[in-house]
Amino acid sequence: SAVDDAPTLAHLAHPNVTGWGGDGQNGTPYTFTVAEDTSNGEITFTIGDEEGGSPAISCASKPTWVSIDDANDKITFAPGNGDVGTNITFNCKVNDGNSDSNILYFSATVTNVNDAPTFSHNAHANVTGWGGDGMAVGTPFTFTIAEDSTNGEVTFTIGDIDGDDPAISCASKPDWVTIDDANDKITFAPDNGDVGAGIAFNCKVNDGVADSSVIYFSATVTNVNDAPTFTHNSHPNVSGWGGDGQSGTPYTFTVAEDTTNGEIVFNIADDDGDTPTIGCASKPTWVAIDDA
Repeated sequence: SAVDDAPTLAHLAHPNVTGWGGDGQNGTPYTFTVAEDTSNGEITFTIGDEEGGSPAISCASKPTWVSIDDANDKITFAPGNGDVGTNITFNCKVNDGNSDSNILYFSATVTNVNDAPTFSHNAHANVTGWGGDGMAVGTPFTFTIAEDSTNGEVTFTIGDIDGDDPAISCASKPDWVTIDDANDKITFAPDNGDVGAGIAFNCKVNDGVADSSVIYFSATVTNVNDAPTFTHNSHPNVSGWGGDGQSGTPYTFTVAEDTTNGEIVFNIADDDGDTPTIGCASKPTWVAIDDA
């Protein structure tokens, strides 16, 4: 009667892996290196069976990133970032339904490949009119903030699978935008001179090697009326000047009756470009206002 012959299993080729060594025996395994995120690494086998069967590959202690492809007599590799490591051991054989073949032993190294950091909008506090998707120059995140605001901000979700600490950078950033890497955000403090619309800038993060995607912004800074300023400048043709002009410590002065050229001159300013007018409460009739 016929006696079943054990199938045979031998290494044939190893495309897209590096550092190949060893002889596949216990104690001297085939050694190889594959980079994480590789999807085309493989080892092909020569499989023999004198009875003409189709032996199936099985692998003991096989990591999840190793897949068996019986149709093509090979195993394939697709390690991810979490699979990085050295001396990852497993072994393979074939079986024809009755008998096992010899065993081939492997010891793998999965090397890290830098992954670009991820960068997305998380929240936006103390701004209004939020819109857009931030994904392109033509569809930026849009927002409005009032000048003299100091608490507007956009916070981000920043990820780096390699454990790096990416830093934010912003191109065409107006000076009222400040980067706060410690808290993964940008903050806003525009003033009167920053009022305007369509103020475009964009931000990204970099892990020291690779950039993230870019987030685009278009801001509007709205005007808020600023109170005018009003200070003493000079006081020609009056005498006995004193005090500081505050409630309880008024400016004091003396002017002679029948005088016609006594006056007080003021410094008046308005950040918004308005033309303030002087008003005086409890003004005696001999005091005249000259706004011009």
